[in-house]
Order: sequence, then structure tokens, then C-alpha cells
Amino acid sequence: HTLIIGGTGAGKTTRYVNPNLLLDAKDGISAVVFDLKYPDPKSGFLEALNYFKAWGRKAYAFTPFDPGSARLPLLEGIQSF
Repeated sequence: HTLIIGGTGAGKTTRYVNPNLLLDAKDGISAVVFDLKYPDPKSGFLEALNYFKAWGRKAYAFTPFDPGSARLPLLEGIQSF
């Protein structure tokens, strides 16, 4: 676990998170990323999806407001009493 503290524009994402995420893709390590800036393409995480795919890794983007997004059927099969 890592706690990264810095003001806006300090480079938390570009200097620490993204490089480590790209190394995870190369090394075959799974990662779950919550991108609170989505759909801002400058956040860099959409680029990481392509990087995972380039290394032959499975990568999914769960974007709840995009109709073409991958979905997690979390409530599938649930029955109400």
C-alpha cells in the first residue's frame, strides 16, 4: 500500500502511479485503478489500458455512464425475500 500526498500538479500520477502501472502491465501484475478524473484523457489511465493490451494482458474499463462499457453483473441472480 502506498500513500502519495501532493498538491494539484505535483506529479503524483505522471511521476509515480503511471510508471508503476505500466511496469505492472509488463510484469503481468494485475491492477485495479479508480480514475476519478475520467473521462479526462490527460489522466493517463486510458493509455495504460492500451499498454496492458499491447503486452497481451486482459484489460477492462468499467465506465458506468458509457453504454458501451464492460459491466459487472453484481446483482445477477439475487432474489428478494
